[in-house]
This record gives sequence, structure tokens and C-alpha cells, in this order.
Amino acid sequence: MNEYFLVGSVLDTVKDGFLEILRGLCDNPENKPIEFLETEYIFSKINPNGSSVSLRARRVGSPPDQTQHCHLKYVGGIDQKTDKVMVRTYNDCLTSPNLNEYLMALGFNLETELIVKGYLFHKGHLKVVVSKIFQPSSAGEPQPVSNSHLVEISRTGPPGQTTMGESVKQFADLFKPFVRMERVSQVVEELNF
Repeated sequence: MNEYFLVGSVLDTVKDGFLEILRGLCDNPENKPIEFLETEYIFSKINPNGSSVSLRARRVGSPPDQTQHCHLKYVGGIDQKTDKVMVRTYNDCLTSPNLNEYLMALGFNLETELIVKGYLFHKGHLKVVVSKIFQPSSAGEPQPVSNSHLVEISRTGPPGQTTMGESVKQFADLFKPFVRMERVSQVVEELNF
């Protein structure tokens, strides 16, 4: 499966106005967006042949919640051949709650832990996520990474479907002038921003 996507950011000071615009553009404007809180763990492992594999484990909900859902996500490198959107291999599956322990038992090392709080919108098959990224803090309260919210618009589908990329780009163009949705470099993508 491939993910066709673009990213951008919106300053915290105008986020509420942008969310109202999204409510009008996306499905079911009378409903509020889906709010979420996730902890994302980025694991990596170097194979015997020298190649590196990176996996993302997501725990949905706050830690005291005993009904937390866990997801394992593999995100491949960005395909540089497309000019309108970014394309990458994408696999996501629901797992048991002991996912982190399982990955460590397989030899993966925890690289980064992030807390992501945000809003999820849908427009047909398109998914729009507006999220704030935090670093966990030993002082207890997570610290924001920046003074803006990350905006992602994406769609998943089989490889080679140029119309999917075009639909992502067309919908992203509606966000102007609040957000300029762009392709980002591989370095920024690997930093999870």
C-alpha cells in the first residue's frame, strides 16, 4: 500500500480559525473533528547486512487508560519521482498492548518518544490531521516542540495511482493562504516533522 501525502504547518495563534475552515470543507461539518492523544515510539534496528529498519509504534490514549490501542506502522522512504505529492510505502496494523516489549525482544532500539495531540478530519477517502507534537519531560508536563501545529493530508492506495496524488494536491490547495501544503525533504521526514 502507498500513502500519497503533503505536509504543512499552521501557527498556534490561528489554529482555531483553520479548524473551522476544515469543518466546513470536510465531511459532516455539523460534527466536531475526532480528537486524539497518542504516544508515538520510533524504533530502529540495523540488520546483519548493514541496512536499517525503522518502525513506529503508536499507543492511543493516555497511560492510565487500560483500554489503550496499539498500532505498528512501517513507513518507507519517500519516492522522489512524483512532483505534486510525496509517496511512500505504508503499512499500519492493530497490535496487542505489549508492542514495545515485543519490538525490544526482537532487537529493536527505542530512538524517540513523542506525544501527539490533535484533530482528525475526513473528506471522502482523504484524511486531514492537525496535530501538536510534544516531547515528554521529566518534570511531568510534556513540552511543545514548536509554536505551530503540523498539518498532514493523505490518502492510501495501490502503487502507481496518479489520480490519488492529484486529489490530495487539489484539496490541499484549498488551504491557502492559511497553510501552504508542501513536499518536504527526506531529512525532515525522518525527523517525523
